[in-house]
Amino acid sequence: MLTKEDNEIFKLILEEYFGYEIDINHNPNNGIVIDGEVPSFVFSAFESDFLHPLVLANEYISKYLENEINYPLNPQFITEQISLSLLNSGDDDDNKALSDFVQCLKDMSIKTYESKPAEVLIVFFPNDLSEENNEFFNEMGIEYLPFDSHIKLRDLFEHDKLSRIMLNGNALALLVNKDYSIMGLLRKKNSKSIKELLLNELRKYDLQASKLIIKEYFKAVLEKPEVDESIRKFVKEKLVSLDNGAEKLVETRPPYELIYINKRRINWYMYSDYYLSIYNGKWKLKNHLLFKQSLFELLFMVQEKHLVQIILYDIVEPESNMLDYFLSSIAKLAEFIKEMSEDNTGALFIILPTRHKKYILNKSFSKRGIKFPRGFVLNPSSIHFENIIFTKENKTMTVNNVDTDLFKQLASVDGAVILDSHFNILTFNKLTNSKGTDPMVQGARTAAAISASKYGVAIKVSEDGDIDMYYREKKMLSI
Repeated sequence: MLTKEDNEIFKLILEEYFGYEIDINHNPNNGIVIDGEVPSFVFSAFESDFLHPLVLANEYISKYLENEINYPLNPQFITEQISLSLLNSGDDDDNKALSDFVQCLKDMSIKTYESKPAEVLIVFFPNDLSEENNEFFNEMGIEYLPFDSHIKLRDLFEHDKLSRIMLNGNALALLVNKDYSIMGLLRKKNSKSIKELLLNELRKYDLQASKLIIKEYFKAVLEKPEVDESIRKFVKEKLVSLDNGAEKLVETRPPYELIYINKRRINWYMYSDYYLSIYNGKWKLKNHLLFKQSLFELLFMVQEKHLVQIILYDIVEPESNMLDYFLSSIAKLAEFIKEMSEDNTGALFIILPTRHKKYILNKSFSKRGIKFPRGFVLNPSSIHFENIIFTKENKTMTVNNVDTDLFKQLASVDGAVILDSHFNILTFNKLTNSKGTDPMVQGARTAAAISASKYGVAIKVSEDGDIDMYYREKKMLSI
């Protein structure tokens, strides 16, 4: 049985790794059950491999209790064992080979080329490349250049320093098989980088997974007895449009995983929005699918009247596709935030509940018709830059139509970018009143996020890459 001290150690380790609250409950048979307080009732009920790590954590701690593991409660060791189990379901020999390969990745990540940190893209292919798979790459505009014989990763980067900079995923990448041996190189044939081409294929899988999760949400809406018949009919039609999602999920699963080494960080992408990250020896599970779903539920399930309004709008104006608009807005915002995290750029986003019926705001309404909570300190914007968030037609820019570089620029300056839940960009470079939180203890941006979360959803991006979501002064999720 875990001691009280061990219980707290495991809890802290797992919460940092998963990014949400963990409960460790003891059962009468001297065992334990680990439950995650996933900030999404739909996601937690959604049976998929996205929640499989919780199962692995249970298995690991059970082995520890049964004295099958004789190592101390070292946080890095525990999360590494869970991560290795997540990456490999093979026998002990496979686990040993994977462990050696991961150690090689760690050693490579701290290497440099003329003082620049190593940057390498590895395409992990579970089988030798068949003609069918070769055609798969050809269709994407990627050429396979096989080596005369397979070599080990360590032999390459130890003896050929060019491998630390030439294989960055722009024009060239490594292809590694299930034995963790290098089969050859991948070379691009068109304008897009290999990294972007392969990540785009992974995003197709993420899209199908998101649709399946949203389908579960619609099912939950139908179960509510108070739902109006017109809404019930609309939701049923949406469910029909999402049919065969499970089959499409299998069809869109790419035959590879991506390993990207950059700035001494290792990201192992099982999917684009679901990957493991290793930095300074510390493992973390990055579950951006859960982030998007949690944001969707916080914005629309908490504001149920707002969601009904959106659905009714789609019923009255079928061509508007407002629900699709909101889903795509969430996906776009999540992608912005992920990119800023990977660039180690700090930012703060605040999404306020919509109290108006307008979906796209004109300039005059945005400036005079929006009433901000008293907790906000709306320092005046520079007169030279206050108009950059409006289109030529004097409409507010939205998350969907703003230029990526401009949005990142807005987010990178001091203060917060403030959106409404229709994803209009209301203002930027704004401070919030952090009264009641101690910036000296938690940091100014964290204090501001906690304070702002009294009025809506606050999302903080740290310069170390962590993403925290707050609501009602509580941290809901960290990735």
